[in-house]
Amino acid sequence: MNCYLIWGQDSFRSRQKVAEIINKYRQKSGETDLIRLKGENLQSEDFFSYTSALPFFAQKRLIIVEDLLGQGDKEVQKKIAKVLPILPATTVLVFWEKQDPAPSGPLFKLLNIPGKSANFQKLPPNKLPLWIKKKVAKEGGKIEPEAVEKLVQYVGDDLWRMDNELNKLLAHSPHIIKIIDIETLVEPQIKEKIFDLIDCLATDKKKTVRVLQKLLALGEDELKIFGMIVYQFRNLLLVKDIQTHKGDFKKIGLHPFVLSKTRAQAQNFTFNELCAIYRQLLDLDLAMKTGKIEPRIALILFLSS
Repeated sequence: MNCYLIWGQDSFRSRQKVAEIINKYRQKSGETDLIRLKGENLQSEDFFSYTSALPFFAQKRLIIVEDLLGQGDKEVQKKIAKVLPILPATTVLVFWEKQDPAPSGPLFKLLNIPGKSANFQKLPPNKLPLWIKKKVAKEGGKIEPEAVEKLVQYVGDDLWRMDNELNKLLAHSPHIIKIIDIETLVEPQIKEKIFDLIDCLATDKKKTVRVLQKLLALGEDELKIFGMIVYQFRNLLLVKDIQTHKGDFKKIGLHPFVLSKTRAQAQNFTFNELCAIYRQLLDLDLAMKTGKIEPRIALILFLSS
């Protein structure tokens, strides 16, 4: 059974894998027997028609089936699962799911086996630097270690954006990418800006409104910004409590980067100050939910108080 499953949350790397398979096939067999089927509206009769036919000119027929497990009809999936073992050996099927399919059903169980299934999950932070270095080296460039760390902070694990940012940086600095290039050309993700906002609350309150205005100018949603501020002050309370009682930081389950930033920020507040701020945020949240105040006004009031 020449069937393969490519899936997972990291659609960038899964797409690269599918592109790699297609390119290898094209180099050997051209376009004639290369077929792509959309799983969302795929009917079992059409699937059988394409997969049971022998190739015209190539030795194999490559068929890419997109999003059948996630978006296709369940009854169609059951019918396909029954016929896969009897398809001709000349048919090579690649089932590509751009998002995680539900880990159930006969077709998923049939396809999700070692050696036949590739699950592309989001790259963890400790593997992102290597991915960045390989991408830059492949393009013939270099990148400073400090620049790699800053880029991970600014972009996170979104490889679609990371790829675009690296292409931009390589065009600007084809020989070596430095930290100043990152700070000049790459816009930090909202999480990094939230850290900036909270740093300013403790050190330079006048700057907080300017940071907020920049976020809003970039099109960030007021409720999302407010929610992330609440989330970070909750983290600060947890970290401050652990610092006070010498507990175990692993218990709160924060990402190492977030934990490091939060522990540093916690030094700027007392536990009582954090409690008061968190109480204020909850009051503003209630006022917004009951329509007593607009989200943008609530943000400005909080950051300037």
